[in-house]
Amino acid sequence: MADAYEREHMPGVGAVLLRRKVTSPRWAIGLVMGLPLVLGLAFAAAAAVSGQIQSALGIAGGALAFSAVMALVMVTFATARVAVSEGELHVQLGFAGPRIPIGEITSVRVAPSGTNRMGMGVRKQLDGTTVYTLWGDNARAVHVERAGGSKLILVCKEPEAIARAIEEARARRVAPGRARIAADAEAEASLADEDAASDPDVERRASAKP
Repeated sequence: MADAYEREHMPGVGAVLLRRKVTSPRWAIGLVMGLPLVLGLAFAAAAAVSGQIQSALGIAGGALAFSAVMALVMVTFATARVAVSEGELHVQLGFAGPRIPIGEITSVRVAPSGTNRMGMGVRKQLDGTTVYTLWGDNARAVHVERAGGSKLILVCKEPEAIARAIEEARARRVAPGRARIAADAEAEASLADEDAASDPDVERRASAKP
């Protein structure tokens, strides 16, 4: 079920087929934030004991500043979300990420994640492929190819479920505007049939045919 953030910022296009939310564990957040601070304060204490007060103050200040920056980074990027709807694949790491129309997806498959197996973050490969790694040790990933040749690799838990949802969205073919165009064409065809049925000339021509 969608939370308040997803309802507002990731509503999807058409029916939502799958939602996935991954949050970095608290111990990992604490480790990334606390380890630099502890090490910095330890070096500062060692400098103070040796009489280098100015150096100790500089080291301690640097450690505090670095820890604050890491805290901001972890708070921002601690959560990753995936939403697959009938019209789009929406991926967010932190507060940003791609919104890919389902109509632009040419293929999707599950394959090994390779060197992108662990961690959390986003990176670009040399061939232009964008890799989103959701938290954890994930041996397999969702490989998405788009029209034009660009690729997206989504390293996450249970990639098969995400791939199935994308395939289902592709099968439904409800990209923005497509359903409306189909409905308009159907309506025009229906009106043409009604006009033909009510036109006596059409009926006479039809009955005159051998």
